[in-house]
Formats: sequence, structure tokens, C-alpha cells
Amino acid sequence: MTKEINTVFDIHNKIYDTRKLIDEKSNDYTRFMELNNCLNNDSENIKIKINEININIDALNNLLEYDSNDSNRFTTLSIKNEYMKSLELLNNQLLNLENNINYIENEIYKLNIQFNAYDSYIDNLYKMIPRINRWGNIINMSEQELDIELYQNQNRFEEQLYILDFPPPKLKRN
Repeated sequence: MTKEINTVFDIHNKIYDTRKLIDEKSNDYTRFMELNNCLNNDSENIKIKINEININIDALNNLLEYDSNDSNRFTTLSIKNEYMKSLELLNNQLLNLENNINYIENEIYKLNIQFNAYDSYIDNLYKMIPRINRWGNIINMSEQELDIELYQNQNRFEEQLYILDFPPPKLKRN
């Protein structure tokens, strides 16, 4: 349950607390962005290594297919097998990195949504200050004062509606 905001002081405290939370989340955001950049760099490096290993495997396959010298066949197959194991490890590393990148990017996205929510919340808190200043004394008002305030508000509201329905004519300037 949230604490009810009754005074301008309470509003300023909420704004202060929200700004502190924004600062903390900004630090998290910065760390996530740095980590995301590192993981993306690692991912690109692994992709380069995978490409190099694939070239080596293709070259060895070509040698096995077109070279008739059987004396090097077992050594060539052994080298190819080592590359295949390295390729499998790198593919697993790449998959794990991509999962981590997706997680980090999701956290960054959620933080961006939270920042928007905080900005909207602070904006709405600032809008509450004039309302509280205007209505802060409502508890101490008599029935007659409340009726007068209600009448004045209703009158202003109807006046605003009338202006929207029948805007005043525009003046021509010479």
C-alpha cells in the first residue's frame, strides 16, 4: 500500500525519492550497456573464429576428396576432427553469448520503460502541487464555502465547454 500524498512537502519527497531511484537505475543501465557491448564484441570475435575454422575444414575436405595420397589421410582426418570439436565448442559459446545478449537487451528495454514511467510519474507529481495548494484547505471549509467552490467550478467548466462549442470570432487586423 502506498502512502497517500497530502502536502506539497510529500510531493517533493516523492520526486526526490524517484530521482534517487532514477540515478540508481541509470547506473544499472550504464553497466548493462557496457556488458552488452562487450558481449557483442565477443560474439563477433567468435563468429570470425568460426568462419576461419569452416575455411580450414573446407580446405581439409578438399584435400581428402581430391588428393590421392593415402599416407596423409589419417593425419588429415585427425586435424579435421580437431577442427570439428573446436567448431562445436565455439558454436555452443556463441549460442550462450547470444542468449546472454538477448537477456541484457531485454533488461535494457525494461529499464527504458521504467525511465519513461518515472518521467511521467514526476510530471504528474508536479501537476499535483497546484491542486494541493488550491484544495489543501478543503478539510477546514464550511458547507457554504464548499458549495460556493462547487458552484464556481461548475460554472467555469460550463464556460470552457461553451468556448469549445462556440469559439469567439477571430479579429481581423489591418
